[in-house]
Order: sequence, then structure tokens, then C-alpha cells
Amino acid sequence: SSSTFAHVPIARTSDPSCSMEGRKAGSPGLSFSRSTNDLNDIDLVELPPFFDKPVASTSYWVPTPKEEASPVCNDQNDQEMLVMKFGGTSVAGAECLTRVASIVRRALPGRPVVVLSAMGKTTNNLLAAANKALETSEVDISVVRAMHESTLTELGIPVPATVTDLLNELERLLSGVALLKEVSTQTRDRIVSFGERLSVRTFEAVFNATKASPKDVDARHFDSWQIGLKTTSGSGSADSAFSQVEVLPESYTDILHALKPLKRTYSYVPVVTGYIAQDLKGVITTLGRDGSDLTATVIGAAIKASEVQIWKDVSGIQTMDPRVAPNAKPVQVLTFEEAAELSTFGAKVVHPAAVLPAWIASVPMSVRNSMAPELPGTRIVPEMTERDCRDGRVAAISSKANITMIVIKSSRMLGQHGFLAHVFE
Repeated sequence: SSSTFAHVPIARTSDPSCSMEGRKAGSPGLSFSRSTNDLNDIDLVELPPFFDKPVASTSYWVPTPKEEASPVCNDQNDQEMLVMKFGGTSVAGAECLTRVASIVRRALPGRPVVVLSAMGKTTNNLLAAANKALETSEVDISVVRAMHESTLTELGIPVPATVTDLLNELERLLSGVALLKEVSTQTRDRIVSFGERLSVRTFEAVFNATKASPKDVDARHFDSWQIGLKTTSGSGSADSAFSQVEVLPESYTDILHALKPLKRTYSYVPVVTGYIAQDLKGVITTLGRDGSDLTATVIGAAIKASEVQIWKDVSGIQTMDPRVAPNAKPVQVLTFEEAAELSTFGAKVVHPAAVLPAWIASVPMSVRNSMAPELPGTRIVPEMTERDCRDGRVAAISSKANITMIVIKSSRMLGQHGFLAHVFE
């Protein structure tokens, strides 16, 4: 086990697409090796002439087309928008949803795009329901149904058909699992997608039912692919922190095209599913557990948001894990590089893959507490300025537990190709 806050060393990538041939001078970017998810394999490369900035995928980084190549033109009348992402604990029940609706309403002058995770432990409950259908042939979504229907009933809001229809679809899908006695990784991804899809529809009902005036703007739910978020094909990340899919570069142009009208006339609050997307065949894919952060920063980078706010149940990024050091306190400001390193080496406040889209697009981020929205939280900025001050030279400490170091010494390994691979086989 180790604690670290060190500069990430630069290593050469094994990705042939990162060849230096044909690269344009003066356009540095970051890329991951396809063979690893470790930040130690970040490489500083030059981007080809027809690319401008690399953007995040969930397993390695891919470039995005130049902004000027986009068919969507900027307009002087366009207003900046704000991206607000709320995690599962922030939307876990009637009281939480009411609080989030209030936070969003206070932010309406900033033209927010809301990104939601599944409510509470819904993702785990969906996986449990899938396993139960597989092992016992019993279809039971009572826990998932109760979470959403009872939340609305508690607030005196009728359960909308959009929620009922999804619950019925989920029941039919699990019936298929029970009959076939098998569940593929693609089916498992589809099952867990119901968490976010139910969440945005439930929040839409709560937000619209609690308006102070009929003239106030309504919320409108969207599955992320409806605003243009598409990935490559792949499955199997329903219970993994990483995904085997990439966010397609054209997603950035498509998202901007879908949301650009709201920059001119903000006629509704878009409420978008986090964590899930579709490939070009229309198959649902997932971005890895906690991938809603990535959804938010991809949207933020696409629309050049004024800020991407990550709302959780903690007051920003702490100087250390409060479970280890009870006297830990929030860090006021971090650079993107520092946030990426902390996330990679154990801090779980921001998903590691989520930092880079905002970083490359120079869209500032902040981590806020939905339970105490008056607190400033932690700002994440491209570079420190004179107004950014904090105590001490060390920003924060993160750690990883249960790490085993293996030291191998043998004269037989000298000059032997594949020796270590053979050892670990």
C-alpha cells in the first residue's frame, strides 16, 4: 500500500496510431497505450494536421476534429451554458430530488444541462435482479420499482407513463433472461441502463411538478444518444470501473448541434442520462461505473460550457480520505493535472477518465456538495492564477490499498524475451 502525489512519468505508447510521422509541430496532446489503463503510460505526442485536441474515452484517448471543421457555426448571440452532474446519492429519494430541483432552479440563469446517475443503489439492485432471474428464474424488480414509484408517491406526484413503460420493459427483459438461463455482457449493460433512464424521467416529473409558476421552464429528459453521445461497440463494463468502448469524435459535433439552440433561447432544462450511450448500431453501451462524470465533461467540452459541476455527497476533494484521516479538509482549488493524478492513485471523487475532456477544452470544473450547496467545494482549473491560493505546497494525498509488489531475481531472465510473461502465466 502506498500514498503518493507525484508527477506522472512520461512513457512511450505502444499505440501505432500515435506515430510521429505526419504530426504537426506545436500541437502536443496526451494519449494512452491501448494495452493499459495506467496513467504511467501517458505519452506526449504531436497531433496530426487534421486533428486539434484529444478527448477522453473510457479506456484510452482519441482525437476530436477541429472546431472550425464543425458544420455548427458560432453565433454572437450564443450564451454560455453550465453542466451540472448529480451522483446517485444526490438523487436517492424524494428529499434529495427536491433538493436537486432547487439547486438547478437557482442555476437557471447559467442555462444548465443536467446529467444524472441512477438513483441511490439502483445499479446494484438491477444487477442483483439480473442474477436472480438467471439463477432462480424469478423476475423481481420490486426494489427498483419501489425506489421510483414511492419517491413520486411521497411527493404527491402521479407516476408518469414514461416511468411505468420503462419498468414494464425491464420486467420483460428479465423474463427473457429467466427463460433463456443466460445473460450476455451486452444484455447486462442494457439492464443496468434502466437506472439512469428511470432517474432522468423521475427527476423530470419532480422538477415540473414543483414549479413555482406555470411560466417557469420545464425539464425535458433525454437518453444521452438522443443528444448525440455515441461510442464504438463493446460491452462488459456494467460492474467494472473501465469500459471497452470509446466516445466517438463525431459525438462532440452532434452534441453541440443538439444543444446549440438552448444557447440562444433557453426554453427547457435538458436532463440527460449519465453513464450510458449507444453505438452506431443502436446497441446500448456503458462508460464504466461512475461514468456519469465522463458524460458530463464530454457534454461540457462539446458545448464549451462555462463550468462542469460534479455534485456529490462530499464537500469537494479532500486533502486526504476522511475515513483514514478524520481531520481532512476540502481543497479549494486544484489543477487538472493534480486532479487526474489524485483520481488515478486512489481518490474517488472524480472519475479519472472524466478529467481530460474538460482539461483539453479548458472548461473549468468544480466538485460540490448537494447536501450543502452553499459550500464552495473544490474548483479544478487548467492553471493556477494569482487569485488561486491554498495552504502548503502539497495539495492532497491519495492512496491505494491491497497492492502487492513482486520482486523477481534470476540470472535466467537476462536477455530472455518473454521471461516475465511466462512467469505470470
